[in-house]
Amino acid sequence: AILSYAKYITSAFYPVRLAVWYPYDRDLSLAAVGAATALLIGVSAVCVWQFPRRKYLMFGWLWFVGTLVPVIGIVQVGGQSMADRYTYIPYIGLFVIFVFGIAELFESFKLDKRIRAVLAVATIVALAIPAYLQTSHWRSNETLYTRALSVTKNNFLIEQNYCHTLMQEDRLDEAERLCRASLEHKPNYSETLNTLGIISFKRKDFAEAETLFSSAIRTGRSHPLTYSNLALAQILQGKPSEGEANLQKAVESGVQVSPLIFVDTLKTLVDEYRKQGNIEKAAENLRRLRFLQPDSVEVSLHLVDAMTKLKQYTEAEAEVQRVLDVDQNNAAAWNALGVVLLATDRKSRAVEAFEKALKLRPDYDEARKNLVQASEK
Repeated sequence: AILSYAKYITSAFYPVRLAVWYPYDRDLSLAAVGAATALLIGVSAVCVWQFPRRKYLMFGWLWFVGTLVPVIGIVQVGGQSMADRYTYIPYIGLFVIFVFGIAELFESFKLDKRIRAVLAVATIVALAIPAYLQTSHWRSNETLYTRALSVTKNNFLIEQNYCHTLMQEDRLDEAERLCRASLEHKPNYSETLNTLGIISFKRKDFAEAETLFSSAIRTGRSHPLTYSNLALAQILQGKPSEGEANLQKAVESGVQVSPLIFVDTLKTLVDEYRKQGNIEKAAENLRRLRFLQPDSVEVSLHLVDAMTKLKQYTEAEAEVQRVLDVDQNNAAAWNALGVVLLATDRKSRAVEAFEKALKLRPDYDEARKNLVQASEK
């Protein structure tokens, strides 16, 4: 906390080597702490000494010291050691001291107004240059994170964020190196383990991805996305029941997210159950998809197919009719309706449905085969 005060004061007048996020430095120099303590005590003593004549010193100093409390580590907000993005209010105190003090100096030296103007412009230019250079680092995630890593040490969070950025760009080897560095600086960091899992997933190494996602969850990350990632890795290894169980944990994690994040995983789960011939479980998860995507014709027709195979004809007919109520020109829906009608011994209506499908799509081979089958019965 003492060092943070000194660094904030320095940064106000010498704004260089700034970073978007500062990790804690565990190797503190006793000399640096001593110097920072001496600075704080010295400034406080001057403010007390000058209080009768220059009350603005005490006002500005107490403003700075007091409003900076949330970001010096005593009252911890986030995991950073400093957060210079929060100094817009605390620095008002230092600016009060600076402005009133400079004005008093100008008066005591009786400086000409033109000289004052030149000094003011020179100050603005001097501060504008590092401000311009600093904002140039904010062009993209990559430039921002590269800069932060160049001016800080052991910055596990920025290494993870940069890794995640590169992973999204499919620069997997570069991303992995950063994630490994992040884990060196903070072992078992769940965010990094999750990102490494996604890297393995993208490389089609689903077993390694499963291991990493499981590790992320064990180290305290209970975010639904991690459970969903784990579920997807398990499903793609032919373990749909384990994947479904982890999807259930994602829903029960207590973290509020949009349920739509589970759509892709549910689709993969349905495909795996269908591949294994477990139509009942496929239908169960298709109903979940239907709830999440009520307007998806594809999901509805897959559900109709599953319910038909399970001989749930009433529900299947109601579902396909719902599709046709919205889109009378959907050939696949007419074909699906024909299958349901044929299975329930309504041959003439089935023939009409298949003929309707073929009228809409003359090259619809499945509907043609079904029509032949219906005509032969």
